[in-house]
Amino acid sequence: MPAQPLTLQQRFDQAKQHAIGAECAQAVPEFEAIETNPAFKNGSLPWAMIAVLKGQCLVSIGRASEGEQAIGRGLPRLRSGGAAFNIDVASALVSLGDAAMSRWDYAGGRGFYEQARAIPGATDPSLINIKLAQATAFDGGDAPVAFADAAYRAAQTAPGITNDKLAQLLTLRGRILLNQGRNQEAYADLKEALKLSGGLGLTVSLADIVMRGDLAVAARLTGDDMAARKYLAYAGAGRTGESPFSRAINMAVPVCGAETGLRREDFAVVDFAIGPDGRVISARTVYTRGSADVASRFAEAVSNWIWDSENLKNIPPFFLHATRVEVRCTDAGQQVPGLMAPIEARFGNWALAQLDIRAVADRTGLVTRLRAMDLPDDAVKRAAYLGVRATVEPMAYPAQAAMLEQALAAAQIGVLPIEARNYLTIAHHLAAAKSKDRNKGENSAYFRDLLTVLKRPEIADDAIATATIRVLAASPYDKRSQLDDTTDLLEQVASDTRLEDLHPLRQAANLRLADRAAQQKDYAKAQSYFHATGLTEEQCSLLGMTPAMRSAPISFPNEAYQYGFEGWVSMEFDIEADGRTSGVRPIIAYPPFVFAKAATEGLARARFESSFRPSGNQACSAQNRTIKFVQ
Repeated sequence: MPAQPLTLQQRFDQAKQHAIGAECAQAVPEFEAIETNPAFKNGSLPWAMIAVLKGQCLVSIGRASEGEQAIGRGLPRLRSGGAAFNIDVASALVSLGDAAMSRWDYAGGRGFYEQARAIPGATDPSLINIKLAQATAFDGGDAPVAFADAAYRAAQTAPGITNDKLAQLLTLRGRILLNQGRNQEAYADLKEALKLSGGLGLTVSLADIVMRGDLAVAARLTGDDMAARKYLAYAGAGRTGESPFSRAINMAVPVCGAETGLRREDFAVVDFAIGPDGRVISARTVYTRGSADVASRFAEAVSNWIWDSENLKNIPPFFLHATRVEVRCTDAGQQVPGLMAPIEARFGNWALAQLDIRAVADRTGLVTRLRAMDLPDDAVKRAAYLGVRATVEPMAYPAQAAMLEQALAAAQIGVLPIEARNYLTIAHHLAAAKSKDRNKGENSAYFRDLLTVLKRPEIADDAIATATIRVLAASPYDKRSQLDDTTDLLEQVASDTRLEDLHPLRQAANLRLADRAAQQKDYAKAQSYFHATGLTEEQCSLLGMTPAMRSAPISFPNEAYQYGFEGWVSMEFDIEADGRTSGVRPIIAYPPFVFAKAATEGLARARFESSFRPSGNQACSAQNRTIKFVQ
């Protein structure tokens, strides 16, 4: 006999049980299937309960914005239901607090949590105080520690409480104390938490890794450097094989200044997890001596980082859920455009016109808009769509090469301007070469291979395309990669009258020629080249042309070597006209507090090729290099 279909009430009860049982991925579609039923009239209590329960589930599975909207629809009606719905109302308020915290709105989170706590008997005392402690962790004063203490006291009398749970609560208290500068007290709490969790064993949970990471910070801040290295080692930090964290597709940090409220001295240690697609799926600041705003700025920046998922295969998946970096803001501000900027802009203007996209606020907005579009059926529009997506959307080189290959295939079917087709050809060549060997961009063979594209007639007839290729080939990462005919390549660009006199590519070529002439002590010729750029002495270039590195005496720290640590530091610095560096500072360091000092001291002694400036002014500011420490 076939099973009888569930009644509407039974379907609601089933969805509610899934929601209560943390099976929200299953509960959400169940709620959606019944919420439109006429039996649940808009404004009724059952209708409100469905909206709130679904909203709470949406928040818990990472769809916070949708969840807030759903809770917002149903919560006022639940409130009007009286004391019988106190627990439901408090639970909804906690979810709204969680949604606020997911976007690093600490004040908003605290507001909702306090509303929930104010409802008599409606919340778990330990849980609500944990959430309040987390929301106020960067506020200073007595309140955050008081919340942590209240949570600990409530947990001690709870039935079935374990030492591991108490250890987590002590870890939270210790972290709050660290953020208040009470380092010795924090260190004592964290060491007690370590005892409760069973000490430094080799079998660890994510909670153990978090605790040991906090212990490393506390030990470092109290001057116990040996213990700091030991705790880092037992947390698995710096043991990631080839350290692929340094090769992110996007690893932008906030800009220092009034717009962000960040100072050069501000920094944070941010804990984050990376999903299987290479995108950060959670990020939170665990330590900063700044405010909650400082903590949120750094965590939000890290949340936007993206890695090539292929690069993460050498790292045990366990550690991808508990990675920490030391982060600072950048002085760079608006980044100097890359050498591909002119040809990218030309293609972008054509492509966006084909797609009828006329006004986009920024790159992120354009990416969002493109992702929302369907792949066009028309070949010309398809080439435009794929080409512009491959240009503006952060992605790994293999994925970029594949998308550009599809764009070129569409270009073979449709009728595209030669200029648009040329861009796709050059961009695909670069992406394909880099996807085969990530180090190709640092040797002369790569640049020589790039020049073969010039042999194509359609490229040779395109001034911007030929100039782009030649300037790229003449702009090596370091001195070892330079081609013998670099000067000839630059001269061809500088003298190409098909481009206007002050075209950025001609400026870039003349500036590099001025540098090379000055290095040969032909200062009259250097002056002539520099004059041809039309630049002031304070300008580096309208396009990014950094002098090649000649030397960088960077030493591997002995202590890190002894513990088997590996890692990297992204450095920011200025280059003076004589090739010396100044203003050297770490921007991102992995693991925290291990390699930043060695990288800073080494890069301070680095030397780049000298750059010609008539009065010897600074050559380039806010340059960035990543220094890897591999054993």
